Formats: sequence, structure tokens, C-alpha cells
Amino acid sequence: MSAHGIKTTRFFEILKLLRGAKKPLFARDLAAIHEVSIRTIYRDTASLQAMQTSILGEPGVG
Repeated sequence: MSAHGIKTTRFFEILKLLRGAKKPLFARDLAAIHEVSIRTIYRDTASLQAMQTSILGEPGVG
């Protein structure tokens, strides 16, 4: 699978986890699940938000 395909798959998985969460999720938890850095999760979240995906977050809260 190409790097783009891996990233796209991770985007969908992140969205699925966020939508199914009963409480806020932390970037460190998403990073551990996907075996990437916390910074990668921050970048992915910013990319998703730039695509008009509604993701709410607050530093230290989730």
C-alpha cells in the first residue's frame, strides 16, 4: 500500500474512533493505536479539519 493509502486509512480509522468514543480521546492514545507519533496525530487532525471535518479538541483534554 502506498504512503497515501496508509494515511487515508488512518484518517478513516481516526474518524471512526472519534465518532464512537463516549469520552474525549487523547492524541497519545490514538498515536499508540496507530503506531505513529503524537505529532502525526496532530497533523492528521489538522488535515481532517482543513477538509471541513468537525473535530473538536482542547490541549490536555482530548
